[in-house]
Amino acid sequence: YKTEIKRIAHSHELTRNLQSIPGLGEIGALTITAIVVDPSRFKKKQNFWSYCGLIRHDLISGGRSYGKRKARCSRQLKTVFKTAALTCIINKKDSNPLYIYYRDLICKKKYPEYQARHALSMRIATLAFGVLKSNKALRHKELFAKVIT
Repeated sequence: YKTEIKRIAHSHELTRNLQSIPGLGEIGALTITAIVVDPSRFKKKQNFWSYCGLIRHDLISGGRSYGKRKARCSRQLKTVFKTAALTCIINKKDSNPLYIYYRDLICKKKYPEYQARHALSMRIATLAFGVLKSNKALRHKELFAKVIT
């Protein structure tokens, strides 16, 4: 299976481009490509986050909040992005801008670990959405500029 996954992943340009995002491997890139198919069906990154199950919707009626509800989402995409975030954290490479972003959330902004991990998975989903829309590989200089801001 590993050789077949490698062959398929390297034969499609979009999956090769998705693999340029730290934390996403061949299987994650193939999963995203297979599930999303056409990224133009999402108007904004927030719609993509909702489809991935990374945000919740406010229930508001008459100006009064009744809590939040989970969106109907793709559990497989949520798993891919959460796993990619964990991969970035576990590797702990200071050359990885996403790990630097995670560390800054914990140290400077004083986020709890679970919120920082969730913010990192949302950042990875945003980068994947950008790669899907542009069909260009992510360059790490661009990534570092996006992480710092």
